[in-house]
Amino acid sequence: NDISLLSEGQPPQILQAPVNVRMAKLKALTETFWFSHEFEARDLIFTAANYASANTRVAATTDMLDNADNEPIKIIQTLIDTPLIPPNALVMGLAVWRPLQRHPQMVSAIKAVLGSRAAVSGQVNQDEVAAFFGLKQVLVGKQRTNNANPGQTASYSRIWGKHLAAIRIEDAPQSTVSPYPGTALTAYGNIMNAGPVFVASRTIQPGEENGGLYGAVADIIGHTRKVLMVNQDSCYLLQNCVTNDV
Repeated sequence: NDISLLSEGQPPQILQAPVNVRMAKLKALTETFWFSHEFEARDLIFTAANYASANTRVAATTDMLDNADNEPIKIIQTLIDTPLIPPNALVMGLAVWRPLQRHPQMVSAIKAVLGSRAAVSGQVNQDEVAAFFGLKQVLVGKQRTNNANPGQTASYSRIWGKHLAAIRIEDAPQSTVSPYPGTALTAYGNIMNAGPVFVASRTIQPGEENGGLYGAVADIIGHTRKVLMVNQDSCYLLQNCVTNDV
């Protein structure tokens, strides 16, 4: 980010500018795209109205994953087994993931050595949980947002909240008609995958509109997006399944 300064009284000088303002603005716009996309994906997945009525519920006392006496394996298997079409992924926020990955029953089931009665401690990882339940993946949202108004002291909270969803992600649906009678692909199932962010620049020549005396550079920023659709009957939402956020 070198700036050449020319003056009649001094020879050309090179100064190190701390920030390239133009690129800083483009970076901020790019991050805004990804941030807004995460909100949209969160709302899509964690809105109960997007699910079949039998495939969503608010967690009862026995469903709380941060209770060491509850059975997370049984709870998650219910989420997977209830839908007509089995889900192949779990989606949750960090508030749900942390107690789940440290839950003694999860650690014991995944880490215990066959035939051993030794106490098992530690935690499990996302790949281990996915493999344990026979799923494609376990997705954990960790982003925070500032809820304060401009000028106020920052107040952060996790975007993904305290919910757990079992969903089916199909990479390439072949038809808009479900193979199951009485059901059809709907606008839900639907994980919005933001494609690559692109930036296009165009040099404005002197004399053009908004060109100024020496011209300028116009930047255009955007990104592509695709929506992957699966059947509404292949998802299950468990709301508020932990006590505390993180």
